Amino acid sequence: MLKKLSFVIFFLAGMTSFAQRTEFGIKGGLNFSNLAGDASSEFEWVTSFHIGGLVEFQVNDFLSIQPEAQYSLQGFGFTNDENVSIGYVNIPVLAKFYLGGKNFSLEAGPQFGIKVSSKYDFDGGSADIEEGLNNFDFSGVLGASYEFDNNLFFSARYIAGYTNVIEKEAFAGEDASTPNSVFQFSVGYKFQ
Repeated sequence: MLKKLSFVIFFLAGMTSFAQRTEFGIKGGLNFSNLAGDASSEFEWVTSFHIGGLVEFQVNDFLSIQPEAQYSLQGFGFTNDENVSIGYVNIPVLAKFYLGGKNFSLEAGPQFGIKVSSKYDFDGGSADIEEGLNNFDFSGVLGASYEFDNNLFFSARYIAGYTNVIEKEAFAGEDASTPNSVFQFSVGYKFQ
C-alpha cells in the first residue's frame, strides 16, 4: 500500500512540468456512509463530515488530474443508535472530464485511505477500537462537480470500497464482504 502511495506522489510531482494550469483549493462537506456487501443489511447509514485540500493540474481544455488529501469520518450504525466512527486520511486521484466548458465536470479515479482513528459510540459514552478493522482502504470514486465563475464549487460523489472494513477474524471468522459505501457532498473554493 505504501509503495502504491509513493508511486502516486512521485507521479503527481512530475505532472507539474506538463500541466497547462495548476489550481489549489480547499473543500469540506457531508458524508453519508455505511458498509456494502454481504453484511450490509445488518448496518445503518451514518452522517459525518470530510475536510481537505486539492490540486488540479489542467492537461488540456477537457481533462484535468486532481489529487486531494482529506480527513474523512466514515462508519456505520446499528439499529440501537450505536455506531462505529472511522477516521481516514484519504488520497483520491481523480481524472476530471469537462463537458461543455469549464464549469461542469465528471470525475473518476482511485482513492487510497489510511485509518487514523476508530471508535465505538454507544448510549452513555464511547470507546476506542484497537482491533478488528483494516488499517488501509482502497476505493473507486465516481462523481460530478460544478464550478462557478467566482471559483466556488459544489461536488457530489459516490465512493465504493474494494477492501473490507471489518477484518475476517472480527466477524466471527466468516468471510463476509464489508467494504465502505459513501455518498459525499462538498462545497469548496479554488485559488488561482
